[in-house]
Parts: sequence; C-alpha cells; structure tokens
Amino acid sequence: MKKYIVTILLILSPLCAIASKMDGTWKGKVDSSYGLLDMTAVYQVSGEKVSGTITLSLGGQQMENQFDGGSISGDTFEYTYNLQGNSITHKGKFANDNKMVIDSSSGTEITLTRAEE
Repeated sequence: MKKYIVTILLILSPLCAIASKMDGTWKGKVDSSYGLLDMTAVYQVSGEKVSGTITLSLGGQQMENQFDGGSISGDTFEYTYNLQGNSITHKGKFANDNKMVIDSSSGTEITLTRAEE
C-alpha cells in the first residue's frame, strides 16, 4: 500500500509543480496601437484551471480585466478575457520557471517575467 501511495505522489508531483509555478504575479510590456503598455498578470491555479487578473497600463490609465475558465497542461496554458468588448485569447508556454511567452489573439507576442515579491 505504501508503495502505491508513493508511486502516485511521484507521478503527480511534477504536475503540481508545473501548475503552481504559474501562480503569482508576472510583468511585461505589450506593443499595441496605443503604444507600449505595461502588463501585470496575477494568476491563480487550481488543478488544471487558471483564473486571474490582467492589468494593462499606459501613463496614468489602467484597464483591469478578470478571467476564469483558463486551463494549464504541462508547460502550456490558455485563457480568454474581455478587453473593451473584444475577446482576447492568450496561449502561452513557460520558457523557464521565471519566464513565459504568450501568443495573443490580438497578434502580439508577449514575454512576461515573474515579479519579485
């Protein structure tokens, strides 16, 4: 019985580590038609589900967008949020524990790094 439990834990441990490495605050820049925007993403992961908040800033203006229903599997993830009436999908992959690269349905590639806490 102990061998069975240990085997299950060894199999599930890497999956939990990958999902939990997305948890937290990530920052980067987004090149848009309005100029270079600051992006802050705060992700919460529960199993294979992802939710969070995307904040885009330009000067003193901020747009905060919440989402849920995202997913993570291995090193890849996907989520969709609403920005001024437009549905934006982000499909991303971890480059390492502190860097992710996102392809946005808006046609932009975004690199985010883990924010120092």
